[in-house]
Amino acid sequence: MVNGEVEKPGGVRVIRNLMFAGPALTLRGAQAAIIVVLITKGLGTQSYGTWVQISVTVSLLGPVLTLGFERVLTRYLPELFNPKAQAQLFLSLLIIVLILNALFALAFYLVSPFFASFIAADVTKVPVIASLVGLTLLGSNINTLVSEYYRGQLKIRVHGLLWMGRDLGWISIVLLLIGRGFEIEQIVLSFAAWLLIVSVIGFLGMIISVGWPGVSYLNLRNYLNYSLPLALAHPIGWISKLGSIYFISIILGTSAVGVYGSIRTISESIVLVSGVMLIVLSPTMARFYSMNELEQVRRYMRLALYAFLSIALPLAIVGTIYTEPLLRIVTNNEILSEGASVTPYLFFSMVILGAYAILAEVITLTKRTWRYFVVNGAMSVVLIPISLVLLPTIGLKGSAIAEILAYSAGAAVCLFWCWRNLGLTLQKSKLFKILCSSGVALLATYWIPREGIGLLYGLITFGVTYLLSAVLIGGLPPRIIKAYVIATVRATKI
Repeated sequence: MVNGEVEKPGGVRVIRNLMFAGPALTLRGAQAAIIVVLITKGLGTQSYGTWVQISVTVSLLGPVLTLGFERVLTRYLPELFNPKAQAQLFLSLLIIVLILNALFALAFYLVSPFFASFIAADVTKVPVIASLVGLTLLGSNINTLVSEYYRGQLKIRVHGLLWMGRDLGWISIVLLLIGRGFEIEQIVLSFAAWLLIVSVIGFLGMIISVGWPGVSYLNLRNYLNYSLPLALAHPIGWISKLGSIYFISIILGTSAVGVYGSIRTISESIVLVSGVMLIVLSPTMARFYSMNELEQVRRYMRLALYAFLSIALPLAIVGTIYTEPLLRIVTNNEILSEGASVTPYLFFSMVILGAYAILAEVITLTKRTWRYFVVNGAMSVVLIPISLVLLPTIGLKGSAIAEILAYSAGAAVCLFWCWRNLGLTLQKSKLFKILCSSGVALLATYWIPREGIGLLYGLITFGVTYLLSAVLIGGLPPRIIKAYVIATVRATKI
């Protein structure tokens, strides 16, 4: 509130938030790539395959066990301008999630032999596996709610600091414990404990800021009407995004999961790191939408999409050109020999997934969360049969192709809803200019040797050529570059 009026999330403030969120998201992407390096080189492909299976299982169950409340925070907190009311909503939902996850962890321990065999783990490690999954779910879900509380308040700096603390801790744990001979199960258990520590720090920050806000469940039914479709639709969406990991495990084995999972993580880290707009997109547009300022909503969605594509597409091309040196640096020889041909497909599938994530904001923005059943169902209907047909015939490449087609279907559906509900239209000329600039940079770099000094020279040539062609063609107007530079300078002084 400023002079009794609601403070709007103006453009400069939004860009300042983005400039602070950038390092946090960059670290998140780098963390995933660093973990690939540490585990594949320190423990081997088999151990990384186990970690991938555990992590994707947690990603399947996690949003279901939060009941979708993390999305309630990013959608409804921007409409509450009283910090005490915001904290009360957060605490009320946190208590429910804490109890639900603790009960689930206990129940999961009792059926842990099934889970242990499901991920092809040694059955003698059943207690470790059960504790691992239960504590990781508990820590991850509590951590998610705490960080989304600050994001929903547009306190992006605190949100980013929690992210960075989580990721730096994970890197440190892996680096320290691998050096001391610990197994992957023990390492992930330590990570689960670290998640809880970071969550407690964030929670204490809320208490220090506003005091004990109390709890209230007067509007719980409305929140559940909004969040339950998100939670129940998540398993369908999970199949369309990560279900391929299990198809690979069943058809090709755990080592193939390690190969595919490591390359997928690298491609996601490099490409999605450019999607910094996503961090502040939801709460910012939610506030504008509540003020019925649809033009501002359209403005930020277009800016997010164009900014993402202008960075993600050239990064995907760079990753494709330099696949072999990249895999040689960050993975091992097994992954290099078996996964090099898959890398280009995964890079471009992540570009489409990033665009889909931005366009899908229309679902939570309009509070028509049942639409997740539609879009997730459409992606799953595309991914499942194509994966099952192509995996046995052309191997890992078939799974990557299935992902490209599934994400394209989801993006097309969400783009239609953006046009219908928000009046969003995209300027095809801008998208064409981004493609042209990327193509010019590709032609300038393709013939340069990709080893030794040629690798560095090629990267510099690609970057310079892309920026110059983007500015000259008009895909990246100088005024946007100037605005970002000014915002960066201001952000360092706040």
